[in-house]
Amino acid sequence: MTTEAYKKAIEQAASELQNALRERDYWTLEVSRLEQLIKSLSATGESRAGKSDTQQSPDEVGLQEVVHTCIRMSPAPLGAIDVRQHLESIGYDLAKYANPLAVIHGAIARLNDAGKIAEAGDSKYRALTLGEMLLRIGTDYKRPPLVIARERDAALRASLERRQKKDNKK
Repeated sequence: MTTEAYKKAIEQAASELQNALRERDYWTLEVSRLEQLIKSLSATGESRAGKSDTQQSPDEVGLQEVVHTCIRMSPAPLGAIDVRQHLESIGYDLAKYANPLAVIHGAIARLNDAGKIAEAGDSKYRALTLGEMLLRIGTDYKRPPLVIARERDAALRASLERRQKKDNKK
């Protein structure tokens, strides 16, 4: 393959990635909206047999994922209050949280710590650009897969150990 052919292939893949991300964002919010609708309807009518309304199904979209989607879809950087307003506008039920802003701040902090969003100043956050995402992908591919796998295994073990310690304290 020539250099020009590689450039075209990269541009095509980047374009497809952008389209896929837009579709994922749409469907994340749509799934969340439908879940909220079902919960609302279940609360007013018959509850699904054998299932508590407070249980989260394994397929349910979590708050952090919805917050991430809100930030990715926004043309301007968002703060926690902006995210709360967006969640309310799509019908996301924040009533189950005693302090929704604290929960949103926590989700934003985790996303930022994980490198999934970037600080934009004034306590606002923005989505990563396509170039930043590609750079992160490229960085991973420059490291040997075995090193990446070992690092992920070590992080998973550490996370499980922290969770076990936390459970043991209870």
